[in-house]
Amino acid sequence: IAVPLKAGRIRKAVKSYIHAYAPWKPEQLTIGAIKFNQDVQVPSGKVRLTVNTPKHSDWLGAVPFRVQVKVNGRLIRNITVPVNLQVWSDVVLAAKPLGKYQPIHRDAVKVQRMNLARVPASAVINVEEIIGQRAKRNIAVNAIICNDQIEMPPVVQRGDMVQAVAECALN
Repeated sequence: IAVPLKAGRIRKAVKSYIHAYAPWKPEQLTIGAIKFNQDVQVPSGKVRLTVNTPKHSDWLGAVPFRVQVKVNGRLIRNITVPVNLQVWSDVVLAAKPLGKYQPIHRDAVKVQRMNLARVPASAVINVEEIIGQRAKRNIAVNAIICNDQIEMPPVVQRGDMVQAVAECALN
């Protein structure tokens, strides 16, 4: 005898899994529409749902969660349940244009909360990390600052007087 497994129960299992295993803090995460609306016919018995994240998922944007439906311990069906996840975090942007090799001061940057699905993975999220560094190339105003665009300034500048000490060890 087939009985319906309600779509709401499947959505609830996926949502519980996201809350339990998401690599983000709850206040950063917004769970969008869980796009699964069809009841599934299963044999009568004890139903168990197991939710898994796809391999190599970054939990950003549209994520296809896999749900295994088991009845009395026997696998009945695998279901893909797409969920739109929005993860919000502070991101560092240029508050004014930064020229090549220009030192980065606090007034040159700003922090804005953004959806990480629309931000490069190498974006700087902690403003304290880049204060005192310099731009490797020109960075436009309001551009997201990425780690590959900044560097520590050299200790010695062209034209600086330096003192070199050479030692020789004789055996």
